Amino acid sequence: MLSSCVRVSLPLWQKLLSVSRPPAPRICGSWNNRGPKNQSTLSHMWSTASLWNIECLSRSRRTFTSNAKGTDSSFDKVMPLEQKYVDDATPEKLLELTATYWRRLRCAKPLLLTCNIDKAVECRVVDSVLGTGASCVSSPDPNSLMEKLLLHKESQGIIGCYINIDSLDPKIGQYKNAFEVMDSCCNAIMVDINIPPEAQDTGFSYIDEMLHMVKPQVIRFVNGTWNYVACMAPEQITPRAQEHTDIARLHRCDIISQKHKALVIDCDAYPVMMNASEFEGVIFSRSPSILKKIYGFDVMTGAIIATMLSASSSNAMLACITSIMGIDYSSAKCADASEGPASLAINFIDKVHRISTSPDTLLDHDSPVRFVKRVHVPVGTPEGPQGNSSD
Repeated sequence: MLSSCVRVSLPLWQKLLSVSRPPAPRICGSWNNRGPKNQSTLSHMWSTASLWNIECLSRSRRTFTSNAKGTDSSFDKVMPLEQKYVDDATPEKLLELTATYWRRLRCAKPLLLTCNIDKAVECRVVDSVLGTGASCVSSPDPNSLMEKLLLHKESQGIIGCYINIDSLDPKIGQYKNAFEVMDSCCNAIMVDINIPPEAQDTGFSYIDEMLHMVKPQVIRFVNGTWNYVACMAPEQITPRAQEHTDIARLHRCDIISQKHKALVIDCDAYPVMMNASEFEGVIFSRSPSILKKIYGFDVMTGAIIATMLSASSSNAMLACITSIMGIDYSSAKCADASEGPASLAINFIDKVHRISTSPDTLLDHDSPVRFVKRVHVPVGTPEGPQGNSSD
């Protein structure tokens, strides 16, 4: 008999194929589910209810008792459990779902408010968001962001917020004043984090405090997940977390996700995401390395993800999966069509616009996506394939 709470769940592929059903009441849903202020048909149709009780995981190892047949209960065996990441089924209609989400994004026409973006890439970010069918307004600092939020508060439209910070940013503390306004006005908040090599422990503390104040639905690390975990959660450092495999990256995202109750994306080399509240993770394929030559490419893609998130805030996991699939398609196509670094950014924005106007072009996109789930199994059970090294 199990001595701990047993979690009954459906695999992620079944949830993906049932997104057109009306949402069921949440037993214990997503930690930070803002959703639109006025429930539209879009959010009603494309939200997915949690189908299990969320079990608080205070330890990475559990035990349960197994009573052998014909023996006295006093001789029950105690079998230790450990946390593993195993492969989950990939949905057969993932590309159809991705095309539908991009089509719905153009119909929703959300407004994305960005904050703390370099002036040199601001135009590219705005063009990328406009390519998705949404609109974009940029703010240089948190105080300006708060003013624009108050200005658009009564619009009754869909509003998303994208914040770009690094550990050396002196304006991190200003987000405390803007939090209440962001929480009441925004359908979704996404924070992009850049951690330079010279980052100090105090910088990590500022980022940690800012995340606790803002409470974003999605946190994306452009780099530095290992440094952040080592500084802010040293008690959870294990040999696995120090490796350079896909599973190790998922594990680090899982630690941060449990800490901040948000979906966490690690974009070092290629995207890996983990949502601790749903015990599910996704590993994407590696994009063409030439795209790193586009100045501000990470900010452009972050704004696109935040735009999709604002239109589908009731399911952050699906919003991030479908937006990254579209970004991957645009990246591959623009790399093939570009004659040099100068034309990469223009071609990328053009491909994003093509997806928005003709989403069915995604049906021909062949990109491997690996779905993973976190489970607790008896000690010694082999783990799923380790995947490629992120080095």
